[in-house]
Amino acid sequence: MSYDIIKSISIKNNQVFVTSASSNVVPKTYSPFHCTSLTEILVGEGRAALDRELFKEFRNGNFQGMSTHYAKAIAWQKMENIECDDGELLAKFKKEWNKADACSARFNGYIITSMRKRGFRYSYNENCVPKHFNNLTQAKYYLRGHDNITLESCLLPELKKAS
Repeated sequence: MSYDIIKSISIKNNQVFVTSASSNVVPKTYSPFHCTSLTEILVGEGRAALDRELFKEFRNGNFQGMSTHYAKAIAWQKMENIECDDGELLAKFKKEWNKADACSARFNGYIITSMRKRGFRYSYNENCVPKHFNNLTQAKYYLRGHDNITLESCLLPELKKAS
């Protein structure tokens, strides 16, 4: 059974555009298209109804891919055990995702220096430059599935006291 691998979802001039590729076609060719069914929902029922429909498609497996806020919000909800409806979920997720509270991470005590699609690099050298994440939510999301991860705030001690 095939599904759409979603790269992006955008709204322009009250129309919904989806950039996706089919899972059963090789090589993957991502192409944007005007999604009339989602546009009808947006125009007829509003943004909240569109958000509910998109969450439904991701949860049912018809849409897959982790590059959209919808997919990330679902993963965040599962990681943090958050109970709320889809309308609240997206707002809560965006608030946490965009929070400015830089941090770095360690794996088994070693500094994580860079991220790749399915993993990370770390260094034994304490003087190396660590990978900085925008906030704890993003760090937890990117490092999900890995054990022995320690997150450290990057704020200076003076700034920590003020906040």
